[in-house]
Amino acid sequence: MINLSHRLRNLRLEHHLSQKQLAKQMNVSVSTISAYETGRCNPSCAVLIRFIRIFHVSADFLLG
Repeated sequence: MINLSHRLRNLRLEHHLSQKQLAKQMNVSVSTISAYETGRCNPSCAVLIRFIRIFHVSADFLLG
């Protein structure tokens, strides 16, 4: 089963973005993107909305 952290990483790679590029688009640090992708921390609702807009996916898809 793929969880949120794996979905975020997979989406980033599918969009050919580095963690640095995504962090810049999201206006967060690279370490924050890394923490989301490794599951060390979960994004807030506002951050999830930004991911949804950047990757053009539904909340249902992103959250599984």
